[in-house]
Amino acid sequence: MNKENRLAFYAEQSRLKGIYPTAYFALFIGAAFVGAYPTYEAALDEGYTQAEGADFFVKQIEAETEVHCIVGPVVAS
Repeated sequence: MNKENRLAFYAEQSRLKGIYPTAYFALFIGAAFVGAYPTYEAALDEGYTQAEGADFFVKQIEAETEVHCIVGPVVAS
């Protein structure tokens, strides 16, 4: 289920950025947006309360999507 929650977050991310302040944390349960909270702890507490044992997903609403780029071969150490 967390894959569905994560995909739902990314599908809603642009809309959420337009509504909530950046640095708020979005909560998804059952692939549905539940709410946005000012702290990670508040989002987690609400997730545990509402999910009743089901998977839930909390992710910070960020101003820009973080991109990581690796150039060149990756060498194991």
